[in-house]
Amino acid sequence: MKQIAAICFLLLQIVSVVYARFVPSRWLAWAPNDYAIGYKMQVHIHGRPLSADEIGKRYSLLSEGVYENPAQNMIDIIRQNEQTYGRNEQAEVELAYRPNGGPVQEWRWPQN
Repeated sequence: MKQIAAICFLLLQIVSVVYARFVPSRWLAWAPNDYAIGYKMQVHIHGRPLSADEIGKRYSLLSEGVYENPAQNMIDIIRQNEQTYGRNEQAEVELAYRPNGGPVQEWRWPQN
């Protein structure tokens, strides 16, 4: 019985690792961290710009800096906050980021 449980546990681990390698957010990727996302975020609530401190409190992220995970993780954090806690605040978020020193990419909330 213990052997079956151990085999099931091992298979679950393998499936999790393989799955994590093929999704954009890669929250559970078991591999060396090879991400360096330079970014800058601007947020407006009801048309008023938030300060760097207010952005930090809202998302637990700096308003600009280097993020050492995929950019999709940052986007997931912002989206989750705006779909739940901030859903009635009419936030407008502009996120400009450079994955691994590449070209600048932009993401905005709300998405049209």
